[in-house]
Amino acid sequence: MKLKRLRDAYADAFRSLDVDDDIEPCPDASVLVDSVRGRLGPATQDSVSEHLDRCPVCLEAYRLAVTSMRPVSSPSLPPG
Repeated sequence: MKLKRLRDAYADAFRSLDVDDDIEPCPDASVLVDSVRGRLGPATQDSVSEHLDRCPVCLEAYRLAVTSMRPVSSPSLPPG
């Protein structure tokens, strides 16, 4: 479900912003999610990081992925 929400937000953001045509094609939302989760190899991660430095749409999608994947903390209960 989180990936679908990210893809939808990513698509909306992409349509609403003027993206530089000189930037290489944007990675799929699943690649951004794998980046957040630390599942990419070093070369792919470097490529994604370089892309994020130049593409505000992907950077926003990446930030959304980071935010949506943070664990929800539950209030701590006193012992006993």
